[in-house]
This record gives sequence, structure tokens and C-alpha cells, in this order.
Amino acid sequence: MALGVCIHFNIIFDVKADLMDMHPEDVKAEIRKRGTTVAGLAKAHGLSVQTLSRAIHSRTSAAAESIIADFIGRPAKDVWPSRYAQDGRRLSILELRKVAA
Repeated sequence: MALGVCIHFNIIFDVKADLMDMHPEDVKAEIRKRGTTVAGLAKAHGLSVQTLSRAIHSRTSAAAESIIADFIGRPAKDVWPSRYAQDGRRLSILELRKVAA
């Protein structure tokens, strides 16, 4: 199986191809396809654009990830599988470091 690279909080580790996160531009395209922008989605939820942008690009906010995933109609664990355990639980930073080691 092919390997890819995921970067979260400057931690670099290999993951199997089936665990690759959606590309950030694909996430933004899905938001646009549904009639708004990252800025519009942020405003609708009382968040800053930076909060949603960071969630798209790195592991920063479970709430922001959930807002984005709900909007595009996919579970967050399917959008960013590298951030979630197989049971659907969001991985902690310590768990991500163990994976990287």
C-alpha cells in the first residue's frame, strides 16, 4: 500500500494511503460547491476565518472540524482520518506523537 505524509503541529509521519486526509483545497472546493466560502461559513457560526482555515490545514479545533464536516456532509473522521482513531474517537496530540515514533 502506498504511503503519504501528514503534518500536524510540525509532526511529520507516514500514514497508509487509505488514511490520507482530504486535500485542503478539496475541502474548500466542497464548501464552495455548497454555496458559500470558508469566510461565509465562519461568519455563519460566529468564528474567525482563521479558526476554520486552521482546522482545514492542521489539527486545531474539534468544533471547527465538526462545523466543516457537517457542512460538506461527511463525518469529520472521513475528511481527516489521520486525526481520528479507527473507532471514530479524535486522537490526542500524545497519541499522534506515538504514531509518529
